[in-house]
Amino acid sequence: MKKLAPDVARERRLESSRRWREANLERKREAVRRWRAANPGKALDAARCWKAANPEHSRLWHEANPQSRREANRRWQAANPDKQRRSIQRWREANPAILSAHSAKRRALTRGATVGDPKAVAAIYEKAKSKRRVRCAYCGRYPRVGERHVDHVIPLAKGGPHTAANLRITCAQCNLSKGVKTAEEFLSCPPN
Repeated sequence: MKKLAPDVARERRLESSRRWREANLERKREAVRRWRAANPGKALDAARCWKAANPEHSRLWHEANPQSRREANRRWQAANPDKQRRSIQRWREANPAILSAHSAKRRALTRGATVGDPKAVAAIYEKAKSKRRVRCAYCGRYPRVGERHVDHVIPLAKGGPHTAANLRITCAQCNLSKGVKTAEEFLSCPPN
């Protein structure tokens, strides 16, 4: 009997396996289910490894099945309320600028203000929270990171928009004394 070349033998084995899987699809699925139940850690590692190696497939599946993804998220959140709470807390601690920008946008929307480009607005909040030296737009001082505010030049209460062009980084003292005045009104009559 003539020995086959390694690549030909491999192709034949693969073809034979493919035909068997097609003929015994339910049997194969049941075997996989049993293996996953017996080896949950290995199954989870294998799934993570495959997902990391195939990010495009995963993204396309999630786009095509948004309802399935939402349901899975709801089930996980209901089963893991403590983990969910800790995860949200960690995100908030890691993203204070995004959280501030989101809160400001929400306040603007409740007042019926025009909301501009979210990325440009978030960039101003990020600058206020993280940049080393930022000058107050009104008094010219350099407030420390925890003492900075983002102010609306034309206040939301007076119909000002929530856009990057209407936002300024200020010190807490200037922003709190300004209140609902416009920048012109505030600068023309300095605080007592």
